[in-house]
Amino acid sequence: RTGNVDLVTLALNLYTQGIHPGIDFSDLNSVIDIVETSNKIPIHPRQPYGGQLVVCAFSGSHQDAIKKGFQARENSKATREDPWVMPYLPLDPEDIGRTYEAIIRVNSQSGKGGVAWIIKRTLELDLPRGLQIAFSKIVQRETDMLGRELLPNEIKELFVEAYHLNRNPRFGLVDYTITTDRS
Repeated sequence: RTGNVDLVTLALNLYTQGIHPGIDFSDLNSVIDIVETSNKIPIHPRQPYGGQLVVCAFSGSHQDAIKKGFQARENSKATREDPWVMPYLPLDPEDIGRTYEAIIRVNSQSGKGGVAWIIKRTLELDLPRGLQIAFSKIVQRETDMLGRELLPNEIKELFVEAYHLNRNPRFGLVDYTITTDRS
């Protein structure tokens, strides 16, 4: 530390503004382990960049914006070399050794966007808005009942169970098309 400035936070703030500080943060978890072991003080979960929850979104509106941001990157065929522009995420979580799976976490405050993100990542299903709304109510009921967040595999299993995807092994979804044409 220098004065009141945490050097990791200062360096990563520069990094998010397009100024590379010349420090490799891709294995930030090993730095955290060394700091916690040396100081015998755990890193706060919301500590900038180093905290476990720093790239997590629980809020429905944040989750929806992040989901749309990832969709925009996918639609534009953005690569790792393209500038990182993402709502609520000033830097690519992979740049600090985090995964995309850790970004959106679902609890009772989450909305349809977070639930839809997890279903897309786990089952590769892009849910239409109506199904997002219906399924998010099922998820919210479950999180309220359990009093905790749900893990992605729990949400996937809840979806599979709620919509009977494994009930009748004689039938399976081969293909589908969603259109606005009602004729």
